[in-house]
Amino acid sequence: MDAAAAVEWGRAEALKLFRALCQPADVRAQKRGATDHDAKPTPPPIKTLTEYWAVFESSHVAELKYSTRVHYETVWANIRPLLGALRLDQIDEKALTQLRTHMRQERALSQGYTRQTCEAVRVALRHARSEGALPKGHELPQITWPKQRRAKVDVYSREDLEALVASARNTEERVLFLLLADAALRIGECAGLMWRDISLEERTMVIRRNVSRGRLQDTAKGEDGEITLSPRLAEALRGYTPRGDFVFVPDGRFSAHSIFHVQKTALLTHSWVKEASHEAKEWRDRHSRAAA
Repeated sequence: MDAAAAVEWGRAEALKLFRALCQPADVRAQKRGATDHDAKPTPPPIKTLTEYWAVFESSHVAELKYSTRVHYETVWANIRPLLGALRLDQIDEKALTQLRTHMRQERALSQGYTRQTCEAVRVALRHARSEGALPKGHELPQITWPKQRRAKVDVYSREDLEALVASARNTEERVLFLLLADAALRIGECAGLMWRDISLEERTMVIRRNVSRGRLQDTAKGEDGEITLSPRLAEALRGYTPRGDFVFVPDGRFSAHSIFHVQKTALLTHSWVKEASHEAKEWRDRHSRAAA
């Protein structure tokens, strides 16, 4: 570039600068903002699992039924000490394996419960990814589980169930025992049963709700189910005087002195039930009705 060209270029640049300085301040700010907007934004720092768990609870767990919310509260007590301080992107297969080892070997917890706990971590990470707290392409950790042999369920015989039905001391107990034996209802489903769910004319009833830990909620599977009443169950219901909207719980509070107390007191009167532990009785009771 010769001297004349250099002078001409300098005048042009000076004119550009002069025009820019003559523009209103808001126009200059808009141009700077457009330039800043074009720049790639800095991603927010990744939270630790403890920091994100509060978000997870308020936006996801809070929408679930009561028993599931209690489940997440329980598993978090096992998750927090080991994984709580880790960033979400640091929770990998190794971290989940350490959690599994701690629960199985050091705390001697069952494989089923341990697996549910590890899955709760994966659900929280999946939620974080969907909410942008983790990159969209972040791969969730996955661990393999050894096959576990299922123990044979020792169910009650038909004769045992008939003995239970025959032992009813009043109409309330007979209706309850027939719901358990003939309709295969869970005790929580019996507690949530309302008269409007029952059609004696059509001999059907719809299971719409369940009681868990004293709270009324959806059924165990979250679905309504229609059941046909056996002739003797329909007859027993016709002879049972309603005391409120619920079949068994007149106050609707599901206290320990309501249906659960009736079941416990009645079952403990039978010698063939006394031999089993509480957990075994509940398991055997449910599977006996389903298999009979």
